[in-house]
Amino acid sequence: MLSVGKYPEKTITVRRFMASVVGAIVLSVAGVVWAQPAIGPTETLKKRDETLQKLAGGPNTPDMETKARTAIVESFDFAEHSRVSLGKYWKERTKTEQDEFIQVMRSWTENRAIKKLLKRSEKTAYASEEIKGEVAMVKTVVLYKGTKTLVDYKMRLNTGKWQITDMSIDGASVALANRDAFYKKIAKTSYQELVKTLRAKTLETG
Repeated sequence: MLSVGKYPEKTITVRRFMASVVGAIVLSVAGVVWAQPAIGPTETLKKRDETLQKLAGGPNTPDMETKARTAIVESFDFAEHSRVSLGKYWKERTKTEQDEFIQVMRSWTENRAIKKLLKRSEKTAYASEEIKGEVAMVKTVVLYKGTKTLVDYKMRLNTGKWQITDMSIDGASVALANRDAFYKKIAKTSYQELVKTLRAKTLETG
């Protein structure tokens, strides 16, 4: 043990060191607390679904479609969804091409999602939520015209918000279905033709 009388300078140095360590720990813990999102994964989906259901009950106007697109965009992590959907071809693309692909996927996904999500569902049950660090799985059951559909959402904490990275509908992953269709299109033609087709919004993945 250091004696203050015998080694005053060393004692001060040690105390300063310990104070800096404690300070760093406090700041890091505070940073974790501050980084927590305002609402969790399930609440994020509920908020989106409530917005879309209200819009679905109103007139079909340009303003309605704009609001629907906003609700979809805010709930989706298009960068991660694009990366998973493009699979092995993602790393082959330049940063500029990756950014372009994300924007193309965003537009393509928005148009497809609006048609499906604006349908009135009689009831959506949010069955379970599992969070592991910055990823989560929310399982839901959607009832539409007497038919039950299991919809599981893979989500990721991105810039303080929970966003969807993939959806599984009755066990079938949307991102993997995209990947299968994209691989076939690239093998048959080229990556450039895939992007052209997505821009034209004519590619169907089932």
